[in-house]
Amino acid sequence: MSKNNSTKDAVENQIDELSKQIGYTINEYTIGFLADEMQKNENGIFYLSEYQREFIWEPKHISRFVESVVMGLPIPFIFCYANIKTEKLEIIDGSQRLRSLQEFIHGEFRLKKLDRLTELSGKTFNDLSESRQRKIRNRSIRGIVLNEYTDVKARQDLFDRINTSSKPAKPAKIRRSAFQGAF
Repeated sequence: MSKNNSTKDAVENQIDELSKQIGYTINEYTIGFLADEMQKNENGIFYLSEYQREFIWEPKHISRFVESVVMGLPIPFIFCYANIKTEKLEIIDGSQRLRSLQEFIHGEFRLKKLDRLTELSGKTFNDLSESRQRKIRNRSIRGIVLNEYTDVKARQDLFDRINTSSKPAKPAKIRRSAFQGAF
């Protein structure tokens, strides 16, 4: 066996070993279910991990996220871990989004200075028609649930990779993507 083949085998073995440590399922959750469970605090199925940051989104972030939900834009996956000891789901990534949904649906959060749905600015969830409230509550978000064999190191690594690996877009790049064509 050549050195090149043994190196490839070592790479494959390492990938196989690490891949076995992270099993998961993909679930669909309605926004209403997620907001209701977050509202229950410790009595709900979700809890925050010890490495999860505090709720830091400002009203403008909550408003923009809710506007995206109402507009029907795709929402990023939430990531959880199935803790068999507590029979609950540890939130690895998505807590800001989940807490924003809870605040909008169960709180009296007033949407602030929306970019696109300007008529919705200043409104709360309860100001919406029952039909619109149902549409929002019935919208689904996908969740990746890591199985019980996923250790804390792998969960922290996932959190770190999701939350620190991207480079923020520069304002000029954002403007360029928003305004296509000649200036």
